[in-house]
Amino acid sequence: CSAIISDTLMFRSPTCTIHDKMAAGALALIAGVEIPQLAKEMFRAGSTLSGKTPDQIFYTDYKKFTSDGGLQFGVGQISSMDEDDLKEVREKLLPVLKTESEKQGIPKIYYMLTNILEESTELICYGPDSEHLISVAFGIRPENGAFLLDSVTALLSNEMWSENGYDPDAGERAAAELTELARRARHIVFVSDFIYSDAGHYDEFTETYRRALALCDRVLARECDTVVEVVSSNPVIYKGGLPF
Repeated sequence: CSAIISDTLMFRSPTCTIHDKMAAGALALIAGVEIPQLAKEMFRAGSTLSGKTPDQIFYTDYKKFTSDGGLQFGVGQISSMDEDDLKEVREKLLPVLKTESEKQGIPKIYYMLTNILEESTELICYGPDSEHLISVAFGIRPENGAFLLDSVTALLSNEMWSENGYDPDAGERAAAELTELARRARHIVFVSDFIYSDAGHYDEFTETYRRALALCDRVLARECDTVVEVVSSNPVIYKGGLPF
């Protein structure tokens, strides 16, 4: 059970299948454990953030960029499979953003706190008009100084494998609903994952999911003004342009 939880990130991995869920559920019954609690304890024990200083956490994955207009800004990201870890990291990083901004002489710093299990990102920032810039770009307002950006990958997974069972038609329905949302919203950012280049052979359920996610990605790429792939923290623009 623990091996399946670890390998599939508690069923959040795009390559997780219904067979993984069934096997883990059966093994959990035999062992007398609750999967969510076991996963939390496992990922907490394996966290690489505990014991690190705020500066070490900040520079785990951080880069400086200069826009076409000459504006300099910093972007960083830290990932964890434990929500409590990220809450602690958030409190440690908030004062560091200000310190590093002054030390490096750059006006704005944005830092992403990514919850791997929830497949979501909380964005914290520092600098004049930094929150306003994201509000304009994403069409959302900050909550306690942070922005929550969700995942097309997770949305589709939840639609395709729900409490009612497996739904092979979830891809077309999700694509249609996302298209309508894109047309209605003034400013919105969709975040998805690229899971198409590993050349692996998967079962019918996983391949159906991959095709469905590709459908969602294609229709959103058609509808959205800007399409960007982020490769090793570097943006590659395929359509439109970034707002900075």
